[in-house]
Amino acid sequence: MKILLIFGVGWLGSKMLHALAEDGRRIIVASRDLNNKVALPNVEYAQIKVDDKAGRITFVNQFPTEINQLLLMLPPSGWANYEKSIRCIVEMYPNCEQVIYTSSTGVYQEQIGNVNEDSAIKPEHPVFRAEQVIKRCYPNNHIILRLSGLVGSDRHPVKFLLKKENVNNGLAPVNLIHRKDIIQAMLFILRNTETSGVYNLCYPKHPLKSSYYNFIAKKLFKKQIHFIDGIGGKEIDGSKFALDYAYQYQFDICDINNFTALK
Repeated sequence: MKILLIFGVGWLGSKMLHALAEDGRRIIVASRDLNNKVALPNVEYAQIKVDDKAGRITFVNQFPTEINQLLLMLPPSGWANYEKSIRCIVEMYPNCEQVIYTSSTGVYQEQIGNVNEDSAIKPEHPVFRAEQVIKRCYPNNHIILRLSGLVGSDRHPVKFLLKKENVNNGLAPVNLIHRKDIIQAMLFILRNTETSGVYNLCYPKHPLKSSYYNFIAKKLFKKQIHFIDGIGGKEIDGSKFALDYAYQYQFDICDINNFTALK
């Protein structure tokens, strides 16, 4: 049985962990706090400590060896030396078969129109710098997933926008991806270690911000949000992943039933 080591089991990673446990693989979760561990079949925990100043990560007790796959779902927030910490992790496992890193479409420069994996990047973005570390360490066996805005049954930007008096750039397209689609995509990748590359993950519908968020606000909260038109924005193209993996995005960002726990 292959061994998967995971760093990062937050809002996305916790649900990912349940799906992976059901998939029947052995999993080790690296965590700073073992008080939050969840009892699942084939899942064990390994405590780590972090030297924030140096960005160094070490295992407190036993160092997990013979790792086949490495999954990094660590956002840059909360890390004093994010790039160094990512480098520290990947350098522990130079012979890993596959490394998967959840990046962000926030690495792309602001523009109007279609944005694919070859579009202009913000070179100093901390997540892009972490991508470069992973590419250098694993030139032929990395998967970098640039995720669009994350939504789920209990999470949606509409709740934040409802608190604002005015929202800018109502003419910009919406770029969102449901947590369940990310999990399904991840399972596809983990079952196929032969591919390598960078992929956007984004639901293929891109309604305008003003119409989309007012639709959600009206349906779920019977409220309306005031938007200022603006000039538009980027439209994230997630078709490369769909083509390479014969994947169909399943969880429609316009389907109210996918956000049942928001109220």
